[in-house]
Amino acid sequence: MKKSLVPAKPIEMPEEFQRFFDLPAMVGDEKHRDYYDFSSAIANAVKPTDIFEWIWVHDFVEAEWDIRRNRRIKVDTIKLREQELITERRCQEQFNRFRVEMLRERRLSEADAGNPGEPKHQNDKKDPKPEVAKPEVANTEVTNIEVANIEVANIEDPYLLAKVFIQYGNEIDLIDRRISAGEKKRDGVLREIDRRRESFARKLEKACSDIIDAEFTEAAE
Repeated sequence: MKKSLVPAKPIEMPEEFQRFFDLPAMVGDEKHRDYYDFSSAIANAVKPTDIFEWIWVHDFVEAEWDIRRNRRIKVDTIKLREQELITERRCQEQFNRFRVEMLRERRLSEADAGNPGEPKHQNDKKDPKPEVAKPEVANTEVTNIEVANIEVANIEDPYLLAKVFIQYGNEIDLIDRRISAGEKKRDGVLREIDRRRESFARKLEKACSDIIDAEFTEAAE
């Protein structure tokens, strides 16, 4: 087997450090195994050497995990609010259909009331029925234009997502601010790691230079 195909052994936190870190809290469908796999991947990339670097790895993983969590919450919140608006719209559609049906029944009732002396069924008579005085549209509470508007309201709303952002924009902005705060915390941890590594590199370079100078001096003597 080629060496490149052999999986590297994951770096684990030393046991003497583990007691300083609490068990991470998982919510929803989150799993501790996923959290520790992510933490192990970060540790393998950084290769912490002491307690300070393990603390930074822990802080970075915690911040990044919180960012991912809030991003999922944002998506779930939008989906939830969409479903609420859809449910509200369906209820409105059912009410609109009920109004249309009641309007039709009312008009039929008013038409029958316009000629109370005339029987409803005259199938046996050959003479044509006298005209029934029908009520004017102005006497009803709902006009034909309003009925048309009711039926148009039943069409699927193409602006559903926009309405969610308009109606629940404050909630979405709050989640975005939480994501932004987590990103600042994560980036701050990265800067601390970079500064520490850079300082360590300078110290190592100076130490190597001092050793080389000392060997050169001894050799000259």
